[in-house]
Amino acid sequence: MLSTAKGACDALFTPRPFGPLHDMAIQQQCRLLALHDADAKRASILAAVLNDLQQYPTIAVFEDVHWANEATLDPLRFLGRRIERTQALAASILTQNIEVFNTIAILNEL
Repeated sequence: MLSTAKGACDALFTPRPFGPLHDMAIQQQCRLLALHDADAKRASILAAVLNDLQQYPTIAVFEDVHWANEATLDPLRFLGRRIERTQALAASILTQNIEVFNTIAILNEL
């Protein structure tokens, strides 16, 4: 069975670190939710995300990536370089904001 997890980046003055991952964890009720709620270290959170995506076919959708902060772009970079271990990873980008060019450059590395 194919699972879809969706998380969004928000245009906040102080964005939530790993915001989209938290959204996805709530939907999936996975181990990542406990780690996120416990303010776990970044390495533990990234490892949990990769592990969860390896368990069953999943499409992870990151919406509005142009509003992502560095803490949110790190998981995209981390997962993007390990995509062959998972089923899918998708990022949605709106290009109407001038700040999007830095985000596109990071995603182009993948």
